[in-house]
Amino acid sequence: MTDRCDDLHAYADGELDDAETAAFEAHLVTCKDCQDELPRLLSLLAALDDAAEIAKAASRTPQLALIDEPHADWPDSPAARDASQRQPATPISEPQAVSTDLARARRRRWPLAAGLGAALAAAAVVLLLVLPRHPASPSLAELMGPTRPIVARLSYPGADQYRPFDVQRGAVPAGSGASDRLLGLELEFQRAKNWHGLAVAALLTGDRERAMRSFADAPSTPDIDADRAALELLDGRPAALERALDDVARALKAAPGHTAAHWNRALVLAAMNLPLAAAQELDWIAALREHGWADEAQLRAGELRAQVVQRRRRWKRAHDEGLRLIDDGTPVSSDVLGVTGNLTLTLYDAVRAAPSRERVLALLPLATTLDRVHGSTRLTAYVQRIADADFKVRQPLADRYRELPLARATPAAAAALVEQLAQAGPVVDDIRLGALVFANQVGAQLDEYRKLAAATRDPWFTLIAENEAARAEIARGDRVAAERRLRDAIALAQREHLAYRAVRLEADLVKLHKTELALSQAADEALSEYRDAITAGEWVLEMGALSDLASIHHNRRAYNLARAYLTELALRADAGLAAGADDKIDCPTRLYAYESLANISLLELEPDHARAELVRAPLCDTQKISAPRANLILQNALVRSELYRLGHRAADAQLARDSLAALRELPANVAPGKDALLAYIEGDLIIKDDPATGQQSLRDAITRAAGHADEFSIKARLYSHALLALDAGRRSAFGDVIATVAESLRVRTPDRCAVAITVDADRSVVAFAGADAAIGGNYVAGRSSGQVDVTTLVPTSVVERMRGCEHVSVLTRAPILGAGRLLPPQLAWSYALVDPPAAPPAAAARRLVIANPQAPPDLSFPPLGPYPTEPGEPGVTILRGADATPSRVLAEMQNASVVEFHTHGFIADDLFEASYLVLSPELDRRYALTPDDVRQVRLAASPLVILGACHAATSSHSLEGGMGLAEAFLRAGARAVIASPDAVPDRDALAFFAAVRDRIVRGADPAVAVRDERTRRLSASHDESWASGVVVFQ
Repeated sequence: MTDRCDDLHAYADGELDDAETAAFEAHLVTCKDCQDELPRLLSLLAALDDAAEIAKAASRTPQLALIDEPHADWPDSPAARDASQRQPATPISEPQAVSTDLARARRRRWPLAAGLGAALAAAAVVLLLVLPRHPASPSLAELMGPTRPIVARLSYPGADQYRPFDVQRGAVPAGSGASDRLLGLELEFQRAKNWHGLAVAALLTGDRERAMRSFADAPSTPDIDADRAALELLDGRPAALERALDDVARALKAAPGHTAAHWNRALVLAAMNLPLAAAQELDWIAALREHGWADEAQLRAGELRAQVVQRRRRWKRAHDEGLRLIDDGTPVSSDVLGVTGNLTLTLYDAVRAAPSRERVLALLPLATTLDRVHGSTRLTAYVQRIADADFKVRQPLADRYRELPLARATPAAAAALVEQLAQAGPVVDDIRLGALVFANQVGAQLDEYRKLAAATRDPWFTLIAENEAARAEIARGDRVAAERRLRDAIALAQREHLAYRAVRLEADLVKLHKTELALSQAADEALSEYRDAITAGEWVLEMGALSDLASIHHNRRAYNLARAYLTELALRADAGLAAGADDKIDCPTRLYAYESLANISLLELEPDHARAELVRAPLCDTQKISAPRANLILQNALVRSELYRLGHRAADAQLARDSLAALRELPANVAPGKDALLAYIEGDLIIKDDPATGQQSLRDAITRAAGHADEFSIKARLYSHALLALDAGRRSAFGDVIATVAESLRVRTPDRCAVAITVDADRSVVAFAGADAAIGGNYVAGRSSGQVDVTTLVPTSVVERMRGCEHVSVLTRAPILGAGRLLPPQLAWSYALVDPPAAPPAAAARRLVIANPQAPPDLSFPPLGPYPTEPGEPGVTILRGADATPSRVLAEMQNASVVEFHTHGFIADDLFEASYLVLSPELDRRYALTPDDVRQVRLAASPLVILGACHAATSSHSLEGGMGLAEAFLRAGARAVIASPDAVPDRDALAFFAAVRDRIVRGADPAVAVRDERTRRLSASHDESWASGVVVFQ
């Protein structure tokens, strides 16, 4: 017998829950002992049924207490001794739920009950008959074949046992038999309200849509979350894989040893092309030595590692053999020919460095092989053309060029060679093309490089020129032109099968989006960059793309994704994996990965996990620190200073100061923004122990950052202001809190009817200036979660001090800015982002309405209802449908006094540019109106702006993030912006926003107008809960 046999009595008694019932029925199919015992047990139950009929004549009404313990009338019973303290037992005519403890007691006392008198037996039977029982869930046994049809591991009882994975090769849809079997089970699962079981049954029969609906009805538990991930795995798209990763993370946080969650996490990581991180999860499974699962885990882990090691070794051999080919003409081996991009680069350099016709002709086989991949004859023609050149002129210059790709020449030598090649004539133009790259002079001599590239008629060089031209456009601030150029160049590279150049261009496009703080777009492009690098076999480009993905998702606060990419990055840079590119690259890569993992743990308020990650970080040679390594040391200082704040360990403070000292010794590599950030870190380290000195360091950071727009300056300024506000709150100097937040926002410090809020990690401060100008506030430290409930952030005591205010100004930054329901709907309040104009704006003279743009079909937005026709109202311009393009809207709104948007809004899922408006596409297919677009224009009429779109109030989630739509409109000249951070119902929104607009046009303050219309509609019993979240920015 097995442990499941112990459940036989409980099964017969109806005491098992749905999952346990299904598990026991699956066991019953295979257990002869239980099959023999069950009929005897059922016969006993039947005999008790007969006894119940006899017992109906009993004079007492049976009580629930008869089963739980001996009758209270028995003299020696505990119940009799405590009768005076007990509540009267509930009559059996009022059915009560039986507790788990009671069910266990019944099973233990079964033999005793069988031997008691008729009254006790009758009570037991009546209890069984009248207590409510959920219908039992059906068994999944009929769906269980000898093999499992999906690679995922399921937790649901009956589907959780190991069966080998097996599918037919080829796309074979589920047959009608599977659908028929599901139909037979669906009603029973629904009757039992067992959505988990129904979802798993649908999953096993191939009905993903039914499974998705059932999982949506199921709660969140470790078992259900692990099984939900199995469904997302079958989808396989990036968004589905991200959801699956979140599912298993939730399961493992609640149940760290959940084997199905670990298994499915490994599969998700493998589907994301993170084989080493996946193999690490499978190693954990294999170590458990579970029947079947351990062997399969071991096989899968080995296969995943093998593909990575093979690709890394092949790239390394291609790189090393390529250098030998350039140096002395040693041919490359046939097993590295798959690394075509690296070898194409090598071929060009080998031809340029060849000292003789014979050395050039020896490269012809390699050129022919690469041409077959590219589908051209360019390289063959190039080799033959150079073989016929004058080597009396080429040979001395080729000898000098050879030192450049072999890294044996100084930058000055490269620059000198460029000048000499320019004097040598067309016979060495190809060498000149390469020397300009090594001398980093392509951008400086772009026109000359373009002319040389055009003469070759080779797209390889055209693409290099286009890449440099895009960089020049970015430097000039013309990012739209740069993006267009990069996309066109990528398309050309893909048409010409030049994967290496395509990936390099994609990396620049990712960098552009990161600079623009458009992280969703950057994530999409980085994923393409990563996949293309894998296909091309370019190991170093793969690592660069992995680093891009890790940093993007880190900044998006998609921490589960970021952890996955960082783990893969660290494992790939491990010296034990295979011969790597260079330890000068691998060591800093591991350092970056583990410090970033520590940083994520700190952001999630898990300092112990952060310390564990730092223990794994290697010690790298930092004697010759380049700018990227300086960034690593700076990150270490930030992490250590935060650890010191949380744990106050002197060692952390010393390590942070050591990092700062190392950076200060490198003035050439430390930009002004970094000096400001260093001053912030010093202030952070000391402010709790020495407030005056700490405040001075933070003020120094703000001063150093002033006037600079680089990343480090922005962080230094905003972080310092936030820390000064929190420090003031800790000291109960709430007037200083208000002044500091106002200074950060660059608005005047209010003296009454204002609330100032700063939130960072586990700390928050809420300060107020009341209607009577009294100052106070509330400081909180040590929260266990970084998540903030905005509806309870402002204490009731502070709210009460605002009751006498006509209008409350809220001063705050991310992550609170833009949140709805911060204050009760009965208060008129708005976010203060700019100072009010000196004179009140004139009455509305020209109104612009943007209604029902034609959203691009691939966005799959439903059409909005028709905007009502306004009969000949003067001064009203309506842009509808295809007319509502971004360029036309931007032009029309510059002189409007009221601007209304009735369109779809979109959350870009960025930390920075958090939302945008969907308009009709331009000829170049651009359809989005972003904060960056808005801040480029000047709104001369100081308009009221109504953003009647979903999520339009959503702002940045991080301090250093860029502005949201509302702030962009205010900075462009709007006097007020009204928007919602939530979804907005189309039909109700038209009436609500029109009523608010009319109130404001008649002279009402925007915040008062929103408050009054909201309370009017709510008091009329409208279902306008969405309107409670509408906010005003002024």
